[in-house]
Amino acid sequence: MDHGPHTMLVGRAADETTKKLGFDVVANNYFTTPFRKAYWDQTSRLGQRDAGSEMGTVGAIVLDSYGHLAAGGSTGGPTGKIDGRIGDTAILGAGLYADARLGVVCSGEGDQIFKQLVAANVAKYHALGSSLSDAARQALRHISATGASCALAATCLYPTTFPVLPSHEFYKDDQLLIGHSRYPTTLGHTLAIVESGADLFSLQPAEFVDALTKISTTA
Repeated sequence: MDHGPHTMLVGRAADETTKKLGFDVVANNYFTTPFRKAYWDQTSRLGQRDAGSEMGTVGAIVLDSYGHLAAGGSTGGPTGKIDGRIGDTAILGAGLYADARLGVVCSGEGDQIFKQLVAANVAKYHALGSSLSDAARQALRHISATGASCALAATCLYPTTFPVLPSHEFYKDDQLLIGHSRYPTTLGHTLAIVESGADLFSLQPAEFVDALTKISTTA
């Protein structure tokens, strides 16, 4: 959190802080849809309010233009949950995880995912040397042993020798490749790379002038 010393707020205090920070606030029934309302009415009428009987978390792992990974998830939780229940999706290391190299998001039986810290386990096994797929299998094996269901998505950044992705190139010939940096440090960060791998200043005078002319024209 950017506006205080705390990592997480919940309940009424979170609502009040949100208002103070100027975010739009809506009533809870803003999120009610006819489909979910009908489902709630049916399960309540039939006495089928089983907090472990459904899942439906939406998750994503994203990479921004600066090479930063982020993981996020959104869920309403299971139908019939106790008021005040906090699930795995809200907890870093339980239902989601991200650091400079790895992102993980989970979906399934949230309370067991929370207890097993599935996302953190994927990161732990990967840091210990397992491939990403093996790390995911090991983490899932623990929660599967409890009889709970869980699915996850994970991605990892690896060092690359390609500082400019093909989709970011805007000039290329036998001498030069020019394009936006894969992981820019400033807005519009652009690289000019000598195709041979040679240093720009090691080029012959005519080649050096030609390269600078191309760079200047492209800029």
